[in-house]
Amino acid sequence: MIATVVVILHKGFNLTSNKETVLRNFGKFVGDVALKSVDRQLIDEYIRYRLQEKTKRNNSNISKSTVNLELRHLKAIFNTAVSWNVIKRNPFKSVKLLRVPESECPKYLTVDEISNVREAFIRTEWQHIVNFYLWTGVRLQEALTLSWSDIDFKNRTITIKSINSKSKRNRFIGFNPDGELGEMLLSLKKRKDNKIFGPQSANGIEKIQWKLDTVSRNISRVCTHIGLDWASCHTFRHTFASHLVMAGVPRYTVKELLGHSTIKTTEIYAHLAAQHKSDMIAKLPY
Repeated sequence: MIATVVVILHKGFNLTSNKETVLRNFGKFVGDVALKSVDRQLIDEYIRYRLQEKTKRNNSNISKSTVNLELRHLKAIFNTAVSWNVIKRNPFKSVKLLRVPESECPKYLTVDEISNVREAFIRTEWQHIVNFYLWTGVRLQEALTLSWSDIDFKNRTITIKSINSKSKRNRFIGFNPDGELGEMLLSLKKRKDNKIFGPQSANGIEKIQWKLDTVSRNISRVCTHIGLDWASCHTFRHTFASHLVMAGVPRYTVKELLGHSTIKTTEIYAHLAAQHKSDMIAKLPY
């Protein structure tokens, strides 16, 4: 059987919901072509096509940042195809990401907006996981796969295991057991599957674990309801990183906390540090 885009989408790979959506968009443009037929020219045509598309939310052009995210997903999918000997080379390997102007750098929540978001989720089943995203900057999937064995109250660390991490490396996030994050973790009821987050059991019957798109969709819905229609679960990660940089935390430390594979990815927040320093200098009394 010749490996095609549709074969990967429906049969070949166990794709996350995000990668599945990206591959489906790619398939709509290129058709059900053989993977070995995907070349640089076709990819460049796809990039131009996506940049001319409109978003469903506000009918604006799809941003370069979004296209870059899609290119990363497609590169990862085709890397898997190479490792499985489905194709000999990854056509996305030589594709450079689009230059993103500062105006397109990741949006983040202000302190007031964070307060509004947290208030909007109070007494909902998403309250704890939303706070966890804001306090740790973890990715959507990383929180949902987190188990109690990954929480070390004695050494005050949360371990994001390599198997659940995008960079495929273990990373560690420190926390204060007496702080808000520690108190929240201690307050959570244990699920039978040992997962930290998920729907609470009813009448002794444990509900099926949330799917990634279920969490993502509900978080976006609430954010839209309070006037933050541009915000999503991933915005919480950008918020975590942005406020760390503005607080003067070294970018290498931010890189390690976020689990970026290279410091180059963390540099998208660099302008915030310079801007924040200018704001501080502006407070001089002379």
